[in-house]
Amino acid sequence: MALLERLKLRLPEDETALQDDELLEYITTATDRVNLRLGTTALPQLMESIVVDVAVKLLRRRYYEGIRGEGVDSLSTSFVENVLSEYEAEFTRYLSGRAKVVRFL
Repeated sequence: MALLERLKLRLPEDETALQDDELLEYITTATDRVNLRLGTTALPQLMESIVVDVAVKLLRRRYYEGIRGEGVDSLSTSFVENVLSEYEAEFTRYLSGRAKVVRFL
């Protein structure tokens, strides 16, 4: 299943009305960030779920970009500064499995 369809499955009805171009921009941004973190130029298939997850988080942050905290009565809003931080364990496992080096003597 393509990333766009996977993203749409995770969104509530009011957000699935967003234009595909806008959703694809969030997917592209998430993909770029994951590729930069991994040092890759093409998204590894194992990272597709993380890209969809990050795209959802980026969508949730729209109109609130950069907010660190906000409170009204008992409702409070705050965002993690680095949306990739919760995936560090997965990135580390992926990179350690990829970093096999063969040395000839």
